[in-house]
Amino acid sequence: VWMGGAVALYAAGEQDYQAWQAARDEAARAAYALVQPALVDAGFEANAVYAEIPLYEAYGRLLGPVPHRAPESPALQGPDQPCLRLAYAPRGDPRPGVDYGSLAPGRIVIEPVAPQAGDARCAGAAGVAGS
Repeated sequence: VWMGGAVALYAAGEQDYQAWQAARDEAARAAYALVQPALVDAGFEANAVYAEIPLYEAYGRLLGPVPHRAPESPALQGPDQPCLRLAYAPRGDPRPGVDYGSLAPGRIVIEPVAPQAGDARCAGAAGVAGS
């Protein structure tokens, strides 16, 4: 009996994780349509896949200094001065983003990071609510 309960709990947790991961990836790609991936703090997987790895493959350099320990990686830390970031919010939040359904439904929202007045790199972020 306890094994069946453990499997059900695992399945519910995995479904929740996969739902918000898919929503986060979709929201990250929407943010990248507004500004360069290197200017979006979208979480370490998206930071690595869409910003860090392409930059390294194209130019042989990292977004930041060479880390001495894994936690210092620019992909984990995110950009030093992002224009946008992704955040969790309740489902139905009016900010731009992507809803996800699970046992704990929610929304991944795209939010501007202040200050960005006069920052030409963040010009595409001007259309995001709250900027």
